[in-house]
Amino acid sequence: MLQILDAALVEFSERGFNAARMDDIASRCGLSKGGLYAHFQSKEQAFKALLARLLAPPEWDESMAPPAGADAHAFAAWLVDGLYAALGQPASMAAMHLLVAESARVQELVNVWEDAVVLPQMAFLGRLLESRLVRSSDGPPSILVRHPWLVVAPVVHTLLSQMIFGRTDAEQLEIR
Repeated sequence: MLQILDAALVEFSERGFNAARMDDIASRCGLSKGGLYAHFQSKEQAFKALLARLLAPPEWDESMAPPAGADAHAFAAWLVDGLYAALGQPASMAAMHLLVAESARVQELVNVWEDAVVLPQMAFLGRLLESRLVRSSDGPPSILVRHPWLVVAPVVHTLLSQMIFGRTDAEQLEIR
């Protein structure tokens, strides 16, 4: 399965989603067209699986997070290191590039990816932040709890800058 998705990434990256063909993906990974269709019923299904594989944030597990008493520095380091390790890989960067380039053409697939991958991860991060942040009992939850994407935005910005400008300096993400 991984060989198929690797071949699909190359084909989608070289040709774009619309011009990529299942025949070419099959050929690139050494399968017959029927063999490929045994795994994926359509090009859309292969694209969706590729996005889920390459652009999934790390599987955040509360037991792996810094303990509730840890300071903000430890929490930020855990978050940045996890995101960068997952999304900073060359294949993930290629998938982000493909996602940006093809999002207008395959909006329904982007929506599926957002619903299946991004929103559940942001909800988990929001719950984790809520359990870690101190708040007064009468005040509303922190804006970071209500909008956890604000926490990951610097990492995503850095990764997009690397993709667009070709900078690969991970020092931009160092937590001091």
